[in-house]
Amino acid sequence: MEVQDFLELFRKYLRTRGLYDTRARERVAAALFRSPGHVDAATLGHRLRQEGSPAAPATVYRTLELLVQAGLARKFVWNDRTLYEAALGRPHHEHLLCTRCGRIAEFHDAPLEERIAEVYEERGFRPTSHQVLLFGICPECSGE
Repeated sequence: MEVQDFLELFRKYLRTRGLYDTRARERVAAALFRSPGHVDAATLGHRLRQEGSPAAPATVYRTLELLVQAGLARKFVWNDRTLYEAALGRPHHEHLLCTRCGRIAEFHDAPLEERIAEVYEERGFRPTSHQVLLFGICPECSGE
């Protein structure tokens, strides 16, 4: 999926909520969609300033939250740090986080996904979303 496709979905989401589609919001969304991995709001704001299209920090944070609400981005919190990634065009996955260097590794595990679905069903929950964060020490930090 191309950046313009993501932006059009975001525009539609904003319109259905009666929210304005501003240039600043579009720049933030495009910067996230172009990001190859996980990024925090401060880093994204810094990238926008480097590109010559700055956005106010509040705009960056609010836009990222709108993207999450729209289902176009995922977020997770680790050690008081909130990270975001584009959600569309990428299969669902989970994360391994190194507690020493902060490295993030993604993985997909079909049996784990099946078990999570069973847990929802066993407890009568209707799934809306989930995330699995596994913490440990990466091979580089452990010297292996």
